[in-house]
Amino acid sequence: MIHDSRPFARRARVRYTGRESYPNWIPESALMGELNEGRWALMSERGCEALGLTYAQARELEQRLRAERVSGLCVITDAAGRRLPPAKKPEPPGGRKRPRRAAKGNS
Repeated sequence: MIHDSRPFARRARVRYTGRESYPNWIPESALMGELNEGRWALMSERGCEALGLTYAQARELEQRLRAERVSGLCVITDAAGRRLPPAKKPEPPGGRKRPRRAAKGNS
């Protein structure tokens, strides 16, 4: 066991914050470019709501659907969205209107 003569001695931590400290550093402008490209999709519990959106458009649609109380909303890449089934939209209130059938025997 190593024993330090100072019971609560703290070792100084060196924190490197310069760009040269991060060899895989990506400029912020490159990251923002991806957000402005139409490569985003929005998924929900119903399926893929939309494809080919910018990130801002996807967030806007997410907020609209959240107001409609749609669950499971998540912004994903277009590539992932293409693997999902299209969203099944709910039926309008009142259900579908079907033509009435003629009563049996009354032709």
